[in-house]
Amino acid sequence: DMRTRVKEMRHLFVKQMAEKAPTSDFGFIAKQNGMFSYLTLTPDQTKLMMDEHHIYMMANGRVNIAGLTLFNIDYVTDAIATLFNE
Repeated sequence: DMRTRVKEMRHLFVKQMAEKAPTSDFGFIAKQNGMFSYLTLTPDQTKLMMDEHHIYMMANGRVNIAGLTLFNIDYVTDAIATLFNE
């Protein structure tokens, strides 16, 4: 069901971010529930995600976790990891 899929995407996102950007700390996302989360990104970082990578979110970092899939999670985590690996 949808709830299980979103929970799996949350855990996969956290796992991939820990591997791709070890200095990031997104572990809290796996502990949350629901379709939305807040990434700990600045408004400038969220703008960069939208302008450079076409990953859309609110300026405050609110994202739709239900929008993550096995087909796009690598792209999303690779893009977000660039913010922590500069």
